[in-house]
Amino acid sequence: MEEVNYNPACINYGNYQSRCDNDNEEFMWSANFVETLDMSHMTGSQHIFQSVTVAPFCGQQGYTENRCTTCGISDGGPRTALTDAQSHHFVPWHDVFYTRDSAGVQKSADIYVCVHCMETRNQLEEGETAGHVYGEPTFQWADDYTKCGAVFTCAVCDGTQTAECACRPEDTRQTVACTVRKDVTGNCTVGGRIVYTAACQRNGQTYREEQSVTILPGTAHTFVNGTCSRCGERDAFIHQTVSLRSASSDMTGVTICWDALDGADSYRVYRKIATGWKRLETVQGTSYTDTGTRSGSSYTYTVRGRKADGTLSRYDKSGLTTKYLSKVTLSTPTNASSGITVKWSKVTGGSGYKVYRQAGSSTKWSTVATIKSGSTVSWTDTKTSNGTKYTYSVRAYSGKYMSVKGSTNGLTKTMYRLSRPSITYLKNTGSRKFTVKWKKVSGATGYQVSRRIGSAASTRVTVKGGSTVSKSITGLSKGKTYKVYVRAYKTVGGKNYYSAWSGAKSVIISK
Repeated sequence: MEEVNYNPACINYGNYQSRCDNDNEEFMWSANFVETLDMSHMTGSQHIFQSVTVAPFCGQQGYTENRCTTCGISDGGPRTALTDAQSHHFVPWHDVFYTRDSAGVQKSADIYVCVHCMETRNQLEEGETAGHVYGEPTFQWADDYTKCGAVFTCAVCDGTQTAECACRPEDTRQTVACTVRKDVTGNCTVGGRIVYTAACQRNGQTYREEQSVTILPGTAHTFVNGTCSRCGERDAFIHQTVSLRSASSDMTGVTICWDALDGADSYRVYRKIATGWKRLETVQGTSYTDTGTRSGSSYTYTVRGRKADGTLSRYDKSGLTTKYLSKVTLSTPTNASSGITVKWSKVTGGSGYKVYRQAGSSTKWSTVATIKSGSTVSWTDTKTSNGTKYTYSVRAYSGKYMSVKGSTNGLTKTMYRLSRPSITYLKNTGSRKFTVKWKKVSGATGYQVSRRIGSAASTRVTVKGGSTVSKSITGLSKGKTYKVYVRAYKTVGGKNYYSAWSGAKSVIISK
């Protein structure tokens, strides 16, 4: 190649590395030498010689000789420790010149450059080859040994020869990704050994390297997504399934209960929808109430355990299904002529109701009636005794599903049975006065006597004492007809419980 350019910026040996295009290197080296040599040494000062070893170069043997430490001149003695000259090491190179062609385009050429002596060739001679010479790789491991790269370095350009290499470092190295296999003997509990083997292929040859890590006995597992990142043991937690106990109607929705799962830090509750399972909430305990429900609708639930590191257990894929029925609200029971009448609110989706009762001081709940219609919302208990306390609770049902137990959630009402009194005597017994008598009601604390004229408001008088069965009322209007009623009451804990009113009797005040 005969292109010669002068570039005053190129005064370093590795000009191809720095991309400086200057073919007049010898001139620049000499100029640099003249500028830096201490010229006072040339006026007759004594040389100081020392042994210098010159590395072999392209086409030039290596040797040892004596040179002046100041000017570098040889003492003229024989050269010793001769070593073989090194061969050229050519690499392909695209050279760009400072001259331009007639079209103004900067000239360039694809050549071969020796990385040692910078000799250039347009074509290689017979037997010469171009390119780097790669040997065994060095392996670069990640700190946790999960990744590794094999670095192949040119044996000529990376210091195996003493001559300076003009190639850029990135040109002389190739990194190949490796596959890493992990083999574990033992585990974190009993101790053992982990062997990581990195392997890669280049030009049809496989290269491997191993790294070994010792597991000390009693080391705690470090689980990531259910697998110990150290020994590879699977977390038993991910194979456990949360055992569902119940899914039933509660005061405000459906309550799901399950058994605690060993190792669980929390639980995820799911409800089945058309497209799969929808997560409702993450809770710490072993129950959850879904308040987003409608009475008469069916719902299916399941639960997964969750560890603090996010590992999830299995879940019951079938789940538990229930039909939500809202709570039954009772009105205050009333004494009727034949017994105690209980009334309640209608529950959407209910096909009937069950009535429960406690009698007297008993704490046992007994089923006293099953109503087989969702529209029937009252029932009269005829099997009662005067003066006795009765407490009632009602639950709606639909097939095997039932609303919440009112007996354990305060949805109960109490009444004391008092039979209806009957009037045995009613007369105008004096001036603007009448006297009324009635049959005694067992268990009563007292009575109330009510009177009215036509459709006017009633006036009531309380008669204290369960054995007092008559009462005279004065201050009446002469010539008027009064309708008279009597009812019994029982006082318990400061609260009055009343019987039904007696049948009406009429009296004319003629006196």
